[in-house]
Amino acid sequence: MTLTELKSKVSELFPRGTRKVFRDLSRRCVMVPPKSPKKGKQPIPEVQPDASSPFSTPRVTTDQMAAGFSPDPGQCVLWKQQQFRPRVWLAVAHWCGQPPNVLRSNTQLGSLVPQWGIGAQNELVMATNQQQVFTPFASAMAPPNVLLAADTTIAQWEAIVWTFQNPRTACWGTP
Repeated sequence: MTLTELKSKVSELFPRGTRKVFRDLSRRCVMVPPKSPKKGKQPIPEVQPDASSPFSTPRVTTDQMAAGFSPDPGQCVLWKQQQFRPRVWLAVAHWCGQPPNVLRSNTQLGSLVPQWGIGAQNELVMATNQQQVFTPFASAMAPPNVLLAADTTIAQWEAIVWTFQNPRTACWGTP
C-alpha cells in the first residue's frame, strides 16, 4: 500500500484532523520493498486436499461465520475473554512495537509511544481494526470523538474498543 493510498484510507476513516495524522504517518512509515525469491528457490505452492477428502474444508468468510454464530450469554463471555481480549492486546503490541508479554493491564498508552496525541490514538484505532478484534462479527472500532488521556491503561483501552464497536455485535451487552 502506498502512502497516498494510506492517506486516502485514513481520510475516509478520520475525516477531521487528518493533517496531523498524515504528518505523523509520514514520519513513521517506511516503505519496504517485497523480498525477491533467492536464486534457485521457487515459492512452494500451497497444496489443497481433494474436495472428497475428509481433510478438505471449504473456506468460510467472516460474514458466513458471523451468520452461524448466534451466541448465548455464556458463549459471549468466553468469546470476549478468549478471542476479543487477546486480539486487542495484540493490536496494542503491534501498534507500539512491543512484545505482548511485556504489556500489563495497567500499562499506560502514553508510555508506549514517544508522544501521545490524536495521531497516535488514530494509529492505535487503525491497528485495532487491522487485527479484526470483533471476528467473527463484521464490526470494527469507530474512532473516539475525543483525545483520550495519556494515562489511559490497556485495560481501559479494551473497554473503550468494546464500547465503540460499530455495528454492535450480538455480544454487545456482555460484561
